[in-house]
Amino acid sequence: MEKSASKRQIDFSKEFSKPVKPEEFGIQSAELSADLRKAIASLQVYQAELEMQNEELREVHEKLESSRNRYFELFNFAPTGYVLLNSAYIIVEANVAVLDLLGLSRTDINNTPLLTYIHTEDHRLLVSLLDTLLSRKAMPKQDVVIRVVTGTSQYRTIKIEGKLADRSEIEPEQIMLAMMDLTELEKTRKALADSENLYRSLVYSSMDHIFMLSSDGYFLTSNQKVIRYLARA
Repeated sequence: MEKSASKRQIDFSKEFSKPVKPEEFGIQSAELSADLRKAIASLQVYQAELEMQNEELREVHEKLESSRNRYFELFNFAPTGYVLLNSAYIIVEANVAVLDLLGLSRTDINNTPLLTYIHTEDHRLLVSLLDTLLSRKAMPKQDVVIRVVTGTSQYRTIKIEGKLADRSEIEPEQIMLAMMDLTELEKTRKALADSENLYRSLVYSSMDHIFMLSSDGYFLTSNQKVIRYLARA
């Protein structure tokens, strides 16, 4: 693996901060002129400064690594699903919540197109969101509700919110997506709607007089039997 910029800088500084010894160049101490002695003293001061800078650089590098590790732990174990995409919509990283949602491993999902796991009918909706994010256009709403395909070929309904990830000048542009599983909520809503429809069907088709009044005596609802009775009254 290629060395990082900070690692290369440390190695470079170590190489050129070794003590300067005149004997290494075949020069005896007695032969040194005052100017040469002064130059060597300056080099030794410079060497000491380099060593101090190297120590500071190592401390900064360690803090950066620690910060990255903390960020990864927060990202990886967050209850909300998070996916990091590159500008070609390839998955760069996904956290545990996304892996659980799709029923896949990190090896399965990394470096694959996100659209692989999206219902074909919802591709256009998601691509429109991603294109708008990359174009940096203002959006009144930066989320979509779509269906994903799990590793067991089942569909789950999710809400996706997206934004451009923070990046430095040397990093490629990336998109951060948050995924929230709405499958159970959608099932509950459907069950509630089915129950209400059944209730209305039973009430309206009943041969009994069924109605509901407010506390101050106004009709809230009634079936056709009540309406026909009142029409004849």
